[in-house]
Amino acid sequence: MQAVNRDTSIRFTSISGYPVYILTRKSRSALIAHLTGTDSFSTVAFGTEGGLFHQAGIPCVICGPGSMAQGHKPDEFISLEQLTACDAMLRRLAEWMCL
Repeated sequence: MQAVNRDTSIRFTSISGYPVYILTRKSRSALIAHLTGTDSFSTVAFGTEGGLFHQAGIPCVICGPGSMAQGHKPDEFISLEQLTACDAMLRRLAEWMCL
């Protein structure tokens, strides 16, 4: 940009933010592993309310159908396979809550 006009510049201004939420070993709940059918957990590179809950001392896990590879961009989608897996997780949660 400055090659065209030396008086130009770019400034970044933060207009919002979330507290960071880092998944810890303590957060790796056996219940969530049971509900999702996997113990493959990781951190995410996008804003969620998880950091707010964590700051308030409320344990949380961020989960849901879909993949960020397809989400929040043109032509975003959630596959039927991912929705079926989410439905199964919610059914297992309902069963666990009724025990």
